[in-house]
Amino acid sequence: MHYDWKKYDSKDVFRTNLAIDFLNKERNTQKPLFLVMSYRTPHAHEPNLREAERYKNFGWPENERRHASRISMLDEQVQRLLDKLKDMGELENTLVIFTSDNGPQAENHSEQFFKSSGGLKGKKRDMYEGGVRVPMIAWWEGKIQPGTTSDHPGIFYDFMPTLAEIAGIEAPVQTDGISFLPELLGKNQKEHAHLYWELQVGPEKEGFRQALRRGQWKVVHYEKTGFPELYNIEKDLFESSDQAQEQTELLDEINTLMRNQSVPNPHWPFSGNNKE
Repeated sequence: MHYDWKKYDSKDVFRTNLAIDFLNKERNTQKPLFLVMSYRTPHAHEPNLREAERYKNFGWPENERRHASRISMLDEQVQRLLDKLKDMGELENTLVIFTSDNGPQAENHSEQFFKSSGGLKGKKRDMYEGGVRVPMIAWWEGKIQPGTTSDHPGIFYDFMPTLAEIAGIEAPVQTDGISFLPELLGKNQKEHAHLYWELQVGPEKEGFRQALRRGQWKVVHYEKTGFPELYNIEKDLFESSDQAQEQTELLDEINTLMRNQSVPNPHWPFSGNNKE
């Protein structure tokens, strides 16, 4: 279906229309439903949004007003989907997960204006907590206890084994993920030995970034600076006190573990070769 930007408030409205149309015409209630909505707003590169008036009376800078409007537009599309599932009588038998793939972006506004990361260091594409720590909301009537919270440190590659367990099938062997279904249900949850991230920003080696968290300790390494940093996340969530000089043996141990996680990838020319 062709997207005519003149007819919709945003692409997310168009995409939600497609999802609802699918539910109306193609939904087979005898089979499980799996639906992923990769919403774009409030992504920086989303032009032609209808947001001329919303929040005009708040006195915010125009770029921040537009950012707030985008978030509200996202909320409205999520609500449309939930309402549709409720009208179909399927919401009470559906696990709903809402999360983000990265921390706040600052490409068309300031992430500090609304305190988008709650004071965490860094933003989108950073290896600090502000770049990799994101909230996740899960709702499942009769299974997830309302109002509960969790400190379980999961990661996106946990989704595949989680969904596989929910569906009652084996997860693919090519995953380091651990199902977090027990955590959702308030049961005993298996923990990761460590979590690992890497990213290539730009074409130069200086843009290669890594981080690894093991328990309360986290190592961050930016090739641009050339040296690893060490933080105690449980005591220093905002990563304001680098412990690299005080905990040299621990730093060497976790830094070596981190370097050995990188796997060669032809699309990431500096991966797999950034080891000491």
